Amino acid sequence: MNAPVPTTDTSAEAGRVASAAPPRTGSEPTTVGFVVGPMNFVQKLDGAFGFLRLELSAMLLGAVVLVLPPSLLAQVVARQATMFTVLSADLNNDPTGTGVGSGWSALGSVAASLWLSLGTLALGIYAGLLLRARLAGEPVSVRMLLDGTLRRLGGGAGAWALHLVALGFGLLACGVGVLVPMTLLLVIGPVIGVEDAGFRGFTRSASLTQTRFFAILGVVVASTLLTALLSAVPPNVVDLIVELLAGTTLPTGWEWIPKAAAGLLATAAASTVAVSIALTTYVDLRCRREGWDLLSRMADEFPPPNGTAS
Repeated sequence: MNAPVPTTDTSAEAGRVASAAPPRTGSEPTTVGFVVGPMNFVQKLDGAFGFLRLELSAMLLGAVVLVLPPSLLAQVVARQATMFTVLSADLNNDPTGTGVGSGWSALGSVAASLWLSLGTLALGIYAGLLLRARLAGEPVSVRMLLDGTLRRLGGGAGAWALHLVALGFGLLACGVGVLVPMTLLLVIGPVIGVEDAGFRGFTRSASLTQTRFFAILGVVVASTLLTALLSAVPPNVVDLIVELLAGTTLPTGWEWIPKAAAGLLATAAASTVAVSIALTTYVDLRCRREGWDLLSRMADEFPPPNGTAS
């Protein structure tokens, strides 16, 4: 059953009298970009982009703070590791570059990737807090969302660590086996953001997703392909431009700057899309399993910000 997101609430419950929510100002969206209710595959993807259309500035600012720093580190590590690999190969008379330098290169790449995955989890928490505030009709600021995200990262880091262990087991068991934990744990970020689940976000995500495993698996595959495309297109376009400009009067070594910028842009775009798809999937699961779209349930979980207690 689909119900519109309330902008006011005049309901009264035992021990509490709720006053009407303040009217939305012209600067705030009147919807969250999608219908809060059960969604099919296409509606999840469309809803994710609808959410981004309304919240693009907030989501991009969140990605700049939470995702781009580890992405920038990955760019620096990749550049330094390449230089170290070449130097180590020369020192060890190893022209193939398979000596010590390659080991450090791989270690640096893994460390940067781990931090980047934590940044993506943080962006998922951030998006969950943003959705929660919009549904409650509360005022939203990026600073408030970032503060809330950082406060929840303590417990979220534990869920993230278990997530990594599950991904490792899935990868070791079978290459495509990694899709199992990716599916079961898709909504960890939104769970922590909306429900303040903390460490419990690991089991809560698995509980929500297991009954619709194959439907969500399709979402995971589509999201992975889409984000891979978004991650690849800007760097490839920049690489082509760099090749065309090679041999001109531009200074030596300049090419890493536009390549790094393209990589950062691609990471921001891919992470915001992936997180938005996880968010619509979370809403769909809660509506299907718990009737979260019912007006009474929404009013109970997200009371108006100016409600008074009697």
